[in-house]
Amino acid sequence: MQPSLPVVPQHRHRFHVPSEGSKTARYGMDFASNISANFAVHGELAYITDVSLHHITPDCNFERGAPAGEISSLLGLRYRTENDVTWIAEYYYNGAGNSEEDQRQFYECVHRAWDAGDPDLLAGLPLDEDLDKGPFTKPNPMRDYFHLRAWWREPYNILYFTPGFQVLYNWVDKSYSVAPELNYVGIKNLALRLRLAVPVGDEFTEWGEKPNDYKMEFRVRYYF
Repeated sequence: MQPSLPVVPQHRHRFHVPSEGSKTARYGMDFASNISANFAVHGELAYITDVSLHHITPDCNFERGAPAGEISSLLGLRYRTENDVTWIAEYYYNGAGNSEEDQRQFYECVHRAWDAGDPDLLAGLPLDEDLDKGPFTKPNPMRDYFHLRAWWREPYNILYFTPGFQVLYNWVDKSYSVAPELNYVGIKNLALRLRLAVPVGDEFTEWGEKPNDYKMEFRVRYYF
């Protein structure tokens, strides 16, 4: 068997200083380095200026904290086995994310409005028509996350086929999402993906409060 290629470039270090515009100024760096031919470590560090953390009061009103600098970071490991299974494990800290107390208070306020049948109770909450942009409804709005991903390229010599899965775990409220997927690129200029995402969690947790029991998608990409 021929030795596998390195999983990432042997060494990489970069610094970033995006200027202020629609978002506040931020400064960051990232790195990646091989420990061995099939094992690597990577990470990112960012300092974001003028971050206003979000708070929800017991009477369901939204408040912004005083602006302050916050740090976000990511540390990950990547490993590829001899039979071409790639594993990635990452810990992500989002300094601008919501605390468990405020996120839970948001969910409790939504439940309170639903149980009372009174939409006016939601008037003080930061709800947007696009829920993916709201500070409490966007993807991964909290602070501590663990990410595990794996994929197996052409198992048992099935050409152009790559199964895999992804787990996103909220380290604070213990909820998570499991997403297996199947990828096939054996048709010229086409990429096919079938993916199932299943949220798991208790009431008042990030994935426990998802409106769906599961989500399945089939994606077709055509290249020209």
